[in-house]
Amino acid sequence: YGPLIAYDTELLPASLAALLSTLLLMVLTTPSTSSSRWIRWRLPFAGLLLGALGLLLPAFAFAGALLLIWLWRLEGLGRALVVATLAVVVIAPVTIRNWQHEPDLVAISYNGGVNLWIGNNPDYPRTVAIRPGIEWGHLVEQPRCEGGARTCAQESAWFSKQVRRFAREHPIDFVTQLARKLAASVSIYEIGRNRDDYDAREESQLMRLLLQRWGWPYALALPAAVLAV
Repeated sequence: YGPLIAYDTELLPASLAALLSTLLLMVLTTPSTSSSRWIRWRLPFAGLLLGALGLLLPAFAFAGALLLIWLWRLEGLGRALVVATLAVVVIAPVTIRNWQHEPDLVAISYNGGVNLWIGNNPDYPRTVAIRPGIEWGHLVEQPRCEGGARTCAQESAWFSKQVRRFAREHPIDFVTQLARKLAASVSIYEIGRNRDDYDAREESQLMRLLLQRWGWPYALALPAAVLAV
């Protein structure tokens, strides 16, 4: 997968998270009746991976919750609790550190609210394109200037409240945005965030081969994955 190879050459949380999430799926899908020697460490290892993924990408907590529910239904509540407990153990030092510096509870990171707002608001195309600078400064100061926020946690809560308000007052627009983003997530075209991903084609012969605008090899991998399921 071209974009993944390109980003693996940089120090990005998502690159390591891609590796850890793949390992987590491999571990959880290994049958508990397997005769492998390491099978006794399967669930503890899965818990450590889940916790590490939560630290790298806090938004993964939603997928992690679904994984725990799936494990509960498949192997029982006890095994799911083992994984959840070890994940919490990994995350706990960060939460404790945040508690020492922030009067409100921040489990991992306080930027979840603003990230949620950037992709879910009436002016989504503009906000998702904002780059660091004056406009970004105006955006992140809104909770303090308009909402009276005094802490980082309150700032995050203010942005989350605006998203809920948008969904409540403009449900059709909200659902339409979700549908567009869902379609974009399975599109063969790579959507850049801070840069055009296809610029890598000019810097590497390997990327020139793997990163095609018509989606190679994703155009073949996606149908194959659907058929495999």
